[in-house]
Amino acid sequence: EHSGHLPYQLSGGLRQRVAFLRTCMTGSPVLLLDEPFASLDAITRIQLQDWLGIITREMKLSIIFVTHDIDEAINLADEIWVMQGPPGGFGETYFLRASDREEPTRSSLKKEILSQVEAGLAPVN
Repeated sequence: EHSGHLPYQLSGGLRQRVAFLRTCMTGSPVLLLDEPFASLDAITRIQLQDWLGIITREMKLSIIFVTHDIDEAINLADEIWVMQGPPGGFGETYFLRASDREEPTRSSLKKEILSQVEAGLAPVN
C-alpha cells in the first residue's frame, strides 16, 4: 500500500516503523533506542510500543531504551535504571515483574522512580 511512497510522504508512525525495521535489519542482537516514541501521538505510541514488543520477541532482540516517560518504562522494561544528574551516573535499578504493571503496585513504583529521578536532579552542595 505504501511501497511507492517516499519517506516524507509517510506518516510519523510509518516512518518510525521503517526506522525500527531498518535498525532491526542491522543484525545486531541489541538495539539502542533514544526516545523513539517522543514525537508520536498517544494512539500511535501505544500501537508502536506493542508492535516493537512483538518484533523484538520474535527476533530475540534486547533493547536499551532511553525515555523520560516513567509509564513507558514501566510498560516496556524488564529492568529500569534511573539516571542521575551530572555527572551522569546511575541511581537505583528496578527489576520488574508482571505484577509491577498492575495497580496499586504500579502507582507506588512510579512514585518511587519519580522520587529517585528528582533526587538525582537536585543540586549537590
